[in-house]
Amino acid sequence: MAGEGRCMGGKRVVRRKISTNDDYMDKLNKLARACNYTPAEFAMKIICAALDSPPFVHSIQKKYTREGRLWVSIQRGENGKADYKIETGYEFVRQVRSIRKDRYLNFQRDKRLSISLSNEYDKKMGLLVTSLACKKAELAALILHFSLDSDQIVMQLQDIYCVQNHLRVTPLVVNGEVSYVYLSA
Repeated sequence: MAGEGRCMGGKRVVRRKISTNDDYMDKLNKLARACNYTPAEFAMKIICAALDSPPFVHSIQKKYTREGRLWVSIQRGENGKADYKIETGYEFVRQVRSIRKDRYLNFQRDKRLSISLSNEYDKKMGLLVTSLACKKAELAALILHFSLDSDQIVMQLQDIYCVQNHLRVTPLVVNGEVSYVYLSA
């Protein structure tokens, strides 16, 4: 794994290369520009926020976990951080034969994005990919694409990080496709 354990800014990080397409890259560029981040930095913020969200982790496992795999539960620790715990047992077995290739996993991969995750988030991602039986880069792309297509998540991210109000966007669904429209000030 290229770049594992490198030290950047005092924290040990792992570099991941995510494959995406022009449509998602354009959405990411618009959001990152409104929040004064590079696309790679903003993608990292989206992925880390999703990995710390118990409802997101539960819903993604419910949809994509394969039969006989482990289940990862997430709880808030005393320090406020998300703690992952692997659970096994009959009640956690999902009746799905293989990972379904829906629109978030089945896309043309013509753009690459390199992100750096701290070891803490890489470990969380490792536990989730064990449950989902996919690669870490696929999980990162799934999280990124799902988040960029969710109007609730996009608006919440802008409420937290947006510093240029004239560049705020709103997701608009046209013919089943999500596109971004700039809000007029």
